[in-house]
Parts: sequence; structure tokens; C-alpha cells
Amino acid sequence: MTRQDVLSNYQIDANKIIRSSGKFEGEPVYVPYFWDCALQGMYAEDVNGVFFMPLDKEDFIMFPELYLNTWDGITPPQDNVPAYGIALEESEQGFVYSKVYDTQAEYNAAIEEQERIEASQSQE
Repeated sequence: MTRQDVLSNYQIDANKIIRSSGKFEGEPVYVPYFWDCALQGMYAEDVNGVFFMPLDKEDFIMFPELYLNTWDGITPPQDNVPAYGIALEESEQGFVYSKVYDTQAEYNAAIEEQERIEASQSQE
């Protein structure tokens, strides 16, 4: 899946949010792409049903919305720091939700939190 696939298959508003009804409604334009990656096993961690993926240069090129600050999509400003990673989770109703982590510390803390939840559920 590519950005063009997402733009062709979903109604996207001016803020790059999916407005089509369904599993990705209300999520940013990049979520179907990363969900597809997760389903293909391209994730770093699967903890308690949450897929965690660090972001790389190709992700920022395909989806400039992942940058913390706005840029023109061609030449990011020097102070433009990209986000560190993304987490994706599917609800019991089949909707996919995402969370972008700005720093490695936030990303790692989220993984640790899911590990705690998973451990507590296995003890029940």
C-alpha cells in the first residue's frame, strides 16, 4: 500500500483525516498504510494486541504529516523533528486507532505500559 492507494481509496479532508465510513474513519491519512504493514508482520513489537513501529526516513517521505512541525513536503526546516514511532490497535468493534509518539522515551513507556497491562491480564 502507498500514499496514493490511501488517497484513492478513502475520502480525506483538508487536515488529512480519513472521512470515509469504516475501520479508519477519523484517523490520519497514514493509518491504513501502517495497519497494512502491521498485518504483514512489519512491526517491532506486538504487545497486548497493540502494534508498535519505529518510523524511518521513508515513512516521513511518504507521509510528511508525521513531522512534528508543518513543512512543505520537500525540504524540512532544520528545527523540524520527526516523530519517533507509531502504535496501532484494533477495537473489538473493528475500528483501528493510532497514536504517534514524539520521542523514543514516550514510545518505550507506551510499550512498557502495554506489557504491564498484558501481565496483569494473564494473572487474572
